[in-house]
Amino acid sequence: MEGMDGTWTPALIRARLYPSGVGRAEGYPGVVLDPAADPVPVQLFASADLPEQWDRLDDFEGPGYRRVPVQVEVPVEEETVTAWIYELVPEAVPAEG
Repeated sequence: MEGMDGTWTPALIRARLYPSGVGRAEGYPGVVLDPAADPVPVQLFASADLPEQWDRLDDFEGPGYRRVPVQVEVPVEEETVTAWIYELVPEAVPAEG
């Protein structure tokens, strides 16, 4: 998020959490959105700079992730907002078992 002004707020999404992502994010958690899943804590980043940075962020995340809209619960604001998140693509989801 280098070079962007903005704020971070604790939030929750409904997703399945995988402890290790893929590609450049290997070793970092990855998620697959699932409205029936337990809440997963996340940090919501808000910035007026985001629209001009999406291409750079998409390139950074790489082919193992896709940017998708998500409903985010923001407890401190007592509201739900729509935001963007990078979700693991189906081919990158670790096999279970």
